[in-house]
Amino acid sequence: MYKGMALSSSLIRMFILPNPFGEMDFGFFINIIVGEPLFHILAFTIVGIVYKRGDAPALGSFMYLMAYWGLIVVTQGIVI
Repeated sequence: MYKGMALSSSLIRMFILPNPFGEMDFGFFINIIVGEPLFHILAFTIVGIVYKRGDAPALGSFMYLMAYWGLIVVTQGIVI
C-alpha cells in the first residue's frame, strides 16, 4: 500500500500541483533550486511533528503530500 501511495504522491506533486513561482522570470529554475528543497524540508518537518517514522507508512506519505500541498497553496498566495 505504501508503494502505491508514494507513487501517486510523487505523480501528484510533479504533474498536478502548480508551480508557485511560474509567473516569475526563471520561475521554473527558482522552483527547482530553491522551492523544491525548501518545501521538502518544511513538509517533512511538519509531518514529523505528528507522525512517528515506521507507523503506517502509507499514512505518512499521505500526510507528506497534504503538508506539501498546503505549502504550495500558501506560497502561491504570497507570490501572487
